[in-house]
Amino acid sequence: MRTTIDLPDHLFKAAKLEAVHQGTSLKQLITDALKVRFERSITDSSGTSSIRMPKLTATEWSGTRDRILARMEQGYSLGGKPLTREEIYDRAAVR
Repeated sequence: MRTTIDLPDHLFKAAKLEAVHQGTSLKQLITDALKVRFERSITDSSGTSSIRMPKLTATEWSGTRDRILARMEQGYSLGGKPLTREEIYDRAAVR
């Protein structure tokens, strides 16, 4: 899936240099880092309990993926008229 993320310049440069150092792509470096992040234990904000991300079977993943995609297609009601693309990206309005 394609997505766009906004990284601080220093973090992007460090990640790009690390990818070159490892002889891999930036995409693969980020993918590997996310896999490691979600495979280890996650501690909640209180720091007291720890949970493991569930390991889904192919069938469970397929059903979950289908529900997520159906919900994305349906969309969410935010209580007003939809924003236009120009309104969404009007950064001057949020300053």
